[in-house]
Amino acid sequence: MTQAYQTGVWSGLINGKQTRVTRSGWADVLPRFALNVIGAPVLSPSEFQRYRAQDTAETILGLALALQLPTGQYFSDKRINLGGNRIAFRPQIGAMRNVGKWTMEITGMSGFFTDNDAFFNGKHLKQRPTYGTDAHLIYTFQPGLWCSGSAAYSGGGKTFVDGAGSDNREENIAWALSVGVPITRALGLRLSYIETRTQVGTGLDSNTFLCAFLVAW
Repeated sequence: MTQAYQTGVWSGLINGKQTRVTRSGWADVLPRFALNVIGAPVLSPSEFQRYRAQDTAETILGLALALQLPTGQYFSDKRINLGGNRIAFRPQIGAMRNVGKWTMEITGMSGFFTDNDAFFNGKHLKQRPTYGTDAHLIYTFQPGLWCSGSAAYSGGGKTFVDGAGSDNREENIAWALSVGVPITRALGLRLSYIETRTQVGTGLDSNTFLCAFLVAW
């Protein structure tokens, strides 16, 4: 489960006038439930290392359901909010094939949304489902030291406000390069470069550098 506290500043032009707004508060809570259907028995870290050393080829199939619950800060008279004031359901299915030092992963996912009956100034927001897939190729040099290349595609999600459709259907492609570096047996770093490009008239092109601190127990 993920619970974030966020602070952000937005600025831009509205009807030709420069505008700036700040938001600080809790975001929506994000619980996630996962189940392995094939492979990947439940093991402690030490048992997992012995299992990996003995089994050089393995296939894993898993199912998951991620939720976004409307617990975050929300104002019905504001256009920019930290919470969504609706529930999102995101079912996922993923498969992994491990052969020696190589690991191949692929995941398919979709998103379904309840309506927001308290959208900006009393309007009603409805959104069509989203869909996407991502794939990863990972090479492990030694436990904790690895590199990967990734690619992803996502689309859908057109919204309707009081029944009127918006020209905001999403279609995005993304790719990434990552490396994991061990610090100790329980601590590590993950460094990533992620690039996204929209394929439609509205969307976001982004270039992201990510540094994550990992803890295993």
